[in-house]
Amino acid sequence: MKNLGKENGFTLIELMISVGLLGIISVSVLQLSYNAHRVSKMTSKNVEIQRTLTEMKLILNNDKSCELTLKDKNPQGKGESLPSIIYFDGSKQEEKFKVNGIYGEGNAKIKIKEMRISGYENGQSILEIKFLMGVNEKTIKGIGPKTRLRKISVNTNMGVDDKGNIKIKNCVTEKDNFLFGSCQMIGGNFSDEKNC
Repeated sequence: MKNLGKENGFTLIELMISVGLLGIISVSVLQLSYNAHRVSKMTSKNVEIQRTLTEMKLILNNDKSCELTLKDKNPQGKGESLPSIIYFDGSKQEEKFKVNGIYGEGNAKIKIKEMRISGYENGQSILEIKFLMGVNEKTIKGIGPKTRLRKISVNTNMGVDDKGNIKIKNCVTEKDNFLFGSCQMIGGNFSDEKNC
């Protein structure tokens, strides 16, 4: 029987295999980390879009804000572009959300690329908002700029202007829907939108 003696350390082949495995694991961990960062960024942007939409809905649920934003716009056919959504606090008005405005902070920055009121049907118009996922239109991995189209339903009353064009006269908010329903329940008529 041969006695080989004590071996100290690893062979060259064992070291090469362990370094190769370590390299593969490192690349995998880096890729997972990069993907997690991208998912986190997109999630932050989607949360910012939802927050912005919620605030827009609240603003448009105010009679005066909705009227200042949408009055005399034509939502029929392809509709009409909106430059901004106007907030009225009872004493002053301000453009709260504007086309080309940037909203959010850090990785959650989004830009409103376009707003359009269209699709009028049975007392409802659709406010379409096109968001850009970031502040510029740089290409994302050869796909193109990442945009999101979101829609908000707005109850609107139509009227005829001086030139005979059909335009939005005013908005019907949740409060108005409640009053209209209550008036109908007691057999009244709310056609003048003021008295039951």
